[in-house]
Amino acid sequence: MTAAGLSTTGGSAGRPPPLRRGDAVAVVSPSSAVPVGRLEAGVAVLSSWGLAPREGEHSRAVHGHLAGTDAQRAADLNRAFRDPQVRAVWAARGGYGLTRLLDRLDWEALADDPKLLIGFSDVTALLVAARQRSGLAGLHGQFVARLHLLDQRALWWLHDLVFATPGAVDATLTGTPVAGGGRVSGPLVGGNLAVLAALAGTADALRASGCIVLLEEVNEAPYAVDRLLTQLLHSGSLDGARGVVVGAPLGCEPGPNVPSATFDEVIAERLGALDVPVLTGLPVGHSDHQRALVHGGRVTLDGTLGSLELAEGLASRPAL
Repeated sequence: MTAAGLSTTGGSAGRPPPLRRGDAVAVVSPSSAVPVGRLEAGVAVLSSWGLAPREGEHSRAVHGHLAGTDAQRAADLNRAFRDPQVRAVWAARGGYGLTRLLDRLDWEALADDPKLLIGFSDVTALLVAARQRSGLAGLHGQFVARLHLLDQRALWWLHDLVFATPGAVDATLTGTPVAGGGRVSGPLVGGNLAVLAALAGTADALRASGCIVLLEEVNEAPYAVDRLLTQLLHSGSLDGARGVVVGAPLGCEPGPNVPSATFDEVIAERLGALDVPVLTGLPVGHSDHQRALVHGGRVTLDGTLGSLELAEGLASRPAL
């Protein structure tokens, strides 16, 4: 049990309330530096939805390969966690850097005043840690600086999920079965494969028991994907998982005339030993067709039909 009194494994995580027009949204850069033009385009999308985006003090900072020093990036996150007016914390970009901040963040403040956390890729570290430390569900969804690049269906999928619009859940995504079979249900956890492997062996290592694991990756050769999966398997991070869903990869196939297994073959060979259903090819990774998912939300995976049913979104906001 966490300080918030919510189970962090097996059952679904606690729900921050969905957003409504006028809500303040903290736009932070917790990882790599953000191209200013893309950041401004994404902020404009949030404003067009009727939200009130507030850029973090260091959201445009550059410090080597990071968006500011560790102290600056952590300060922006903690300021957002502690601000009662802020109802969501939306990452401007991924890249690298969040794992450096996990022991600097005010998890107690986040548990006391749950806010919607949104991001993916490097922000996987924040989503996993928030669920396991504070019992908080979040959104595995597109960064602010890429909102304007999403195709229209993906953008409105995200919009409807953020605002808990009717029809935003009870949806189904399809993929390709590559291992296992049968029908299983549980909370969806995980995210970027490289980040999850980096968390293995730390206090924030993924605890997948009773859950459906989400994996996605970009620009990793099949042998590197094999290495990352092996790290998760040997570390026990996937122990007790009920199933695995894998996003369609970008740049993860072998080059021409390179002796290699394919991405899907590596997934099937390494994860087949779990003896659970495994799907690949879902639109949930580094793509402008990305479909946002509730990290900690309950899903049902059908390893025979090749489907992932989204059974749960954000809790409805209480009526005023």
